[in-house]
Amino acid sequence: MAQKKAPRKNHNIKPEEVIVAHKKVVVLKPKAVPKKVIKKPKKKHLGLRKYGKIRVRQSVFFSIISIILAIAVAITWVRVQESVRDTTANLDASARTANSTYVIAKKEADLIKIIGTKLQRQSEIKNYQSAPTDLQKFVTSDYKQFKQQCIANGKLSDDVGYEVSSVIYDSFAVVKRTCNGTDTAILKKFGDKWAVAFSGNVLPPCSVTNDLNIPQGASYYCEQNSVMYINPNP
Repeated sequence: MAQKKAPRKNHNIKPEEVIVAHKKVVVLKPKAVPKKVIKKPKKKHLGLRKYGKIRVRQSVFFSIISIILAIAVAITWVRVQESVRDTTANLDASARTANSTYVIAKKEADLIKIIGTKLQRQSEIKNYQSAPTDLQKFVTSDYKQFKQQCIANGKLSDDVGYEVSSVIYDSFAVVKRTCNGTDTAILKKFGDKWAVAFSGNVLPPCSVTNDLNIPQGASYYCEQNSVMYINPNP
């Protein structure tokens, strides 16, 4: 069966509508209010001059000054005390050194008054000028020590004497030393130095003369077990 078409609707168009176009309605949106941008204030760096312009309360200012002065005074006092201690210690050390030096100098001066100067002692040694130079040096020192042993109660013995009796082969020497008696010292040169090989007022032991090859010119006799023998060394 054929379907029936629906009847068309008649749109009655008015003449005004044909002549006048429909106006387009424009909806105006309200403009958004712009937001205010609040900028953060930048930190300003105060220079030294601006810091100088900052005002401080008078009471605070005086308190700060008082503290600074107190610290300065304390530091100065500590340093002064340290300086005083160091100065005192140095003065004490100098005084002790001066006292010890004075004592030594006084003792040396008193000793020189008793035993004489070096030149005086050398002039007292018999046959000093005829001795070799190295032997002169030794007997000068030996005579000084020997003379000090002759001091009693601040006085020197009356019979002090020193004599270079003989020099043998430039390696041996005989020295006679007198102080409340006389003893004989046999000197031997070891290398380039002189030394006392034997000293006494008796004959040297034969063991010493043999071991050190002491010649007869230094001692013609020797003694062993209380028996006197002729020194075999020429």
